[in-house]
Amino acid sequence: MRRLSNPLAMGGAVQYLLSANLAVFAVLYWFQLQNVGAYAWLIRTFGLIPACITYAGSGLNPWIEQQCLYAYQIWQPFTYMFLHGGVWHVGFNMLALWMFGTVLERVWGMRRFFKYYLFCGVGAGLTVVLVAELTGSGALVPTIGASGAVLGLLLAFGKLFPDNIIYLYFIPVKARYAVWIFGAFSLYFAVSGSFAGISHVGHLGGLLFGWIYMDGRRWWSRFVRR
Repeated sequence: MRRLSNPLAMGGAVQYLLSANLAVFAVLYWFQLQNVGAYAWLIRTFGLIPACITYAGSGLNPWIEQQCLYAYQIWQPFTYMFLHGGVWHVGFNMLALWMFGTVLERVWGMRRFFKYYLFCGVGAGLTVVLVAELTGSGALVPTIGASGAVLGLLLAFGKLFPDNIIYLYFIPVKARYAVWIFGAFSLYFAVSGSFAGISHVGHLGGLLFGWIYMDGRRWWSRFVRR
């Protein structure tokens, strides 16, 4: 008799990412309750602060020097995605990681899925840094969370399974349309400044780098042949 695989079973990469995010959240939450100073240090060191990534520590800007603990904190585009600001924040992101990541890892395998996730997450962080540098806005505002990487997963799921139904706030929507809905709202909120406590630029960055990974080579080949 053939055994059917469990469609909800998590692959290795999803398990590792879930464990890492939840463990970091537990540590961060404990420090938030016990030692506010240590919590602030963790956010300033491992959260994404655009000015602290590009700041050389020259002392030319005393305000930035006061906010940034070190010069060139180039690890932040990687570490920020493992920090979350609350139970709902980490809960929503981890639910989405499990929902989309389980399917994508089964299709791609552990190594490719893990590369894609990090590519989207780091890409989202770099997008936040670039926009802050170009606009001069939000350079000292910390960004934390895996939302950029998760939006990249949504894009990949929408491209591979466009007609699958997912539920947006209990409303059934085809995956292909969900990608456009999230992208449109993120763009609108980023331009209008609505819901300022959410990194809409980071969401757009996750979608953008997901598209680059999925379709960038094909579009580049078309451009070169012209």
